[in-house]
Amino acid sequence: MHRIDTPTVQPDKFGQGKPGFTNGDPTTGTRATDLNSDFFDALQEELCTVIEKTGTRLNKHEHTQLYQAIQTCAENAANRKLSKKKNGKDILDKAQFIENLGLTETVELAKEAIPYHRKINGKSLTQDVQLTATDVNAVTPQILRLEVPVGVPLPWPTDRPPTGWLLCNGDRFNATQYPLLASAYPSGQLPDLRGEFIRGADAGRKIDTGRKVLSAQGDAIRNITGQFGYVRQGQWAPWVTATGAFYQTSTFSAAIKRGDPDNWGSVSAFDASRVVPTAHENRPRNVAFNYIVRGA
Repeated sequence: MHRIDTPTVQPDKFGQGKPGFTNGDPTTGTRATDLNSDFFDALQEELCTVIEKTGTRLNKHEHTQLYQAIQTCAENAANRKLSKKKNGKDILDKAQFIENLGLTETVELAKEAIPYHRKINGKSLTQDVQLTATDVNAVTPQILRLEVPVGVPLPWPTDRPPTGWLLCNGDRFNATQYPLLASAYPSGQLPDLRGEFIRGADAGRKIDTGRKVLSAQGDAIRNITGQFGYVRQGQWAPWVTATGAFYQTSTFSAAIKRGDPDNWGSVSAFDASRVVPTAHENRPRNVAFNYIVRGA
């Protein structure tokens, strides 16, 4: 393709170095632009080449071939671009594409993330996951049924035992309904553990001899004994002494006459509550729970 270059062109009609055509002006003697075969041959081949490159045969009776050829070229160019509906499948070098976008590091980090299709106990991670005690293997009633032998008393923090459990309150139970419980308590009666401490059986240790398993024992303390005297009269009388829980802090001498109205004695008492907390029983510090056993 080239611009008209005959001697009669209008110079710089479309800008510096861009000549154009003129119709001429007889009044001024300006000639119209001369045309030659070179220009028309070039124009013809440029236009025809566009049409023929699309695979279309020239047809002198068809006046829209150039338009159709341009449209075909545009569509072919668009088809070589990425298709939205393919979601990136038509990217030939995906690694290079990711690098060009500056996402290489992001992709590497994503490889270490939890895949979207992972699940926890069958629950998808694509939404908020609510985990129950069973999901995290916490101690549930089901696990207790499997792990805790029937008959073992367990502390329970409410007044009412959970379903399937019995309160250790001394009641009798149905041995037919609870055969495993009857194996632990052949008498068919639960121990009454209300207000009681559980103590390990002696089992040959000789600390608490003479007892059987499940036997009850009342409260007790070791015996506290002692004695003391007040008066020592005469040189050969025994000294006033104190023993056991009592002790002598000092002695003194005094003249005592028989029948003297100023002679006197006193009575001493022993009261532990004057120095320590006391109650109607002996007990350590404690927290109250109900004892329960599984019924099975």
